[in-house]
Amino acid sequence: MYQHTIAWYQGEILEAWFIVGAGVCLGLIGLLCHFYGQSTGAKALFVPMMVLLVLFLAIGVPMIYSNIQTMANVADTYQAVGETQFVVDELKRVANFQYLYPMSIAISVVSFAVALALLHFDVGVKWKAWAVALLILGTSFAVIDYFSKERANGYRAVLEQAKK
Repeated sequence: MYQHTIAWYQGEILEAWFIVGAGVCLGLIGLLCHFYGQSTGAKALFVPMMVLLVLFLAIGVPMIYSNIQTMANVADTYQAVGETQFVVDELKRVANFQYLYPMSIAISVVSFAVALALLHFDVGVKWKAWAVALLILGTSFAVIDYFSKERANGYRAVLEQAKK
């Protein structure tokens, strides 16, 4: 049973690496826009892209670290508590982070709404750069939510089947 849990953590770690990679790419885009961009709009993307870099690193790096640490103890925990209690504990853990999915969709919706308002009104090039960053943020949360929720539902189904 705990092999499914290991697979879950490996998926979480992969997802976190994608978040870190996306943040690094956005940071590089910001640097390229700053140093090689010819327009005011390109130069204005520097700070929003750096903020996204920091945000994505702040999300991804702790995810990698904590999931690696927890994954290392899965087999020991499984052996210590037994399969039945392990499944119950995992079901509880999975249920405890379900609130994140509606929250990430809400972040996406708010990001899109603010970005569209900034793009609609003539608020200046710097605010439009922030709108672009908000669109990237909203899209990122929606994509992460899509794949993470799918994995969580699959894992929960395996746990519920094992509980029977």
